[in-house]
Amino acid sequence: MIRNGVSSNRSGDFLGVLRDYVAARKLEPKLMLFDFIRYRDPYLIAHHDPKLIDFDRHVWNLKGVFLCKGCVLVLAGFLIGFFLLLAIRWFLHVSGFVSFLILVGTVLPTVFSSFVNSSNILRRTFRFLLGCYLAEMVLMLFSSNISVISKPFNVLVFLFLRISLSQRRHRLNDISHM
Repeated sequence: MIRNGVSSNRSGDFLGVLRDYVAARKLEPKLMLFDFIRYRDPYLIAHHDPKLIDFDRHVWNLKGVFLCKGCVLVLAGFLIGFFLLLAIRWFLHVSGFVSFLILVGTVLPTVFSSFVNSSNILRRTFRFLLGCYLAEMVLMLFSSNISVISKPFNVLVFLFLRISLSQRRHRLNDISHM
């Protein structure tokens, strides 16, 4: 697929690109990863199909490399949430029930926004909060204050929602392809 004069290799995986990058660095030691991705596959980090009509609505173009907006926001929420929660050590004092309420408070708005036509600001805020919840969940898994039942329950609820929302998004993408 060629978009804006650039070839897109949708079959490539990120680890394969990293292996190719390490090999290319041997030939050109000053080659930066970002420049290599822009040359090799600028759509690698977007993971959205460039043939979709609303492709530009789902990605940011950063100097020729396309980044998925949702993934960037979830990652930002995760990193900020992780370091903030680690700094205040809040996860050490939370119960399994409070953790479940946080799950409901952060994941349900994300689910709701995927079924209704919500504003971009709301969707982006919910994605950021989802990243914060993921950080809380990772820290919670290593906390001894959470009950043995709460940990797998929260993980299973999250995985169920993640899988079902991914399947819904793929169905919608297939419909918009037609």
